Amino acid sequence: MKTNIRQFALSLFLLAFASCKKETLPPAEPVPDSGHASVVSGTPKVYQLTRLGGDSIAYYDDGRLARVGNRKVRYTIYNYGFNTIKAKTYGGPFMTVREEHKYYTDVATGRVYESEHMFHATGTGRIYQYKYDALGRLSERINKFKPGERFLYEYNADGDLVSVWYWTSTYVLDNRLIMDYRFAKEARVQNRAKINNSYTQLDPYLNIFGKGWKHMPKRYLVLKGGTTKERDHIYTYQLNGDGYPVSCTIDNITDPKNAKPFGTFTYDYKVQSQP
Repeated sequence: MKTNIRQFALSLFLLAFASCKKETLPPAEPVPDSGHASVVSGTPKVYQLTRLGGDSIAYYDDGRLARVGNRKVRYTIYNYGFNTIKAKTYGGPFMTVREEHKYYTDVATGRVYESEHMFHATGTGRIYQYKYDALGRLSERINKFKPGERFLYEYNADGDLVSVWYWTSTYVLDNRLIMDYRFAKEARVQNRAKINNSYTQLDPYLNIFGKGWKHMPKRYLVLKGGTTKERDHIYTYQLNGDGYPVSCTIDNITDPKNAKPFGTFTYDYKVQSQP
């Protein structure tokens, strides 16, 4: 789990999508416009995220995501069925299949209720089942055949995800992730880009995990065993005039006496006038 969280922290966006039942090549690489397309001033706008950091994001004509990633490094293509989404992640020197994921969704709600995951590098796999609270928010993710392994999700009164607990298959509390949306009493940042929290090990872009959170976390604190600080990162967002993030700087303050920048990534959008 420690390794998985580190991988998600270093590379937040590794997944992408395709919107057809057969495997096909996704659309051409999108041309980012940094959220400054020619839109008449004062008219309502529709934003579509086209790039985050070094990963491009492509869409199909029906609006569903086709791909997120870099074709020369790592990317994932999704195929959609009636109530399933199959994902294949390609990477390595020969761009071979590295991971395969399959999500089963409820037709009425669109929420995932079970998922299968295969990791070819290690030859391991998992099947998870999902539970939701009365408000339609994800509350638990449980290993179907090793129920000791589970994630517990907690929310504040505003509906933002504030805590994720993780237990291993041997029922041992491995870590707890805590998120702060008002770090240093700063104003909260709206989650206008509709991105899932990648630290939770959920797909950042796939909107099948119940009701999403309203704001973007400004602090990610990981506690080993639920008590010992293992990682502490601060996120500082720069917004455009419409309140959409255009860049984010990450600072590592795990050791306050040796705090240092962890990295910066940018957001690019396609912006159109709302019909």
